[in-house]
Amino acid sequence: MIRTDQLEHTVSVTNSGTSTRRAKPAGVVGCEVYLCIAPTAPQNPSDYQFIGVWTRSTERMNFKADDSGKTVHYLFRWMNTKGQTGPWSNITSATIPAV
Repeated sequence: MIRTDQLEHTVSVTNSGTSTRRAKPAGVVGCEVYLCIAPTAPQNPSDYQFIGVWTRSTERMNFKADDSGKTVHYLFRWMNTKGQTGPWSNITSATIPAV
């Protein structure tokens, strides 16, 4: 889920099987987060920029004023305690709100 505010997205990552709960799946240390700012969502994960591994279910993404009105596309995947990653999420897109 993505909530928007001025030049900001608040992103909540949940397990698709239990989307109302914020707990990570068993054995998961965090979620890898990738994004791409583009008019349309690239289908190839290599076209996305790695943001980091989120260990909390909700994080804030801040954007520059130059990105106002553009569309950002997110990809996520869980990472376990051994550093192994799961499958890619569906692409999630949202507009970066103006100031």
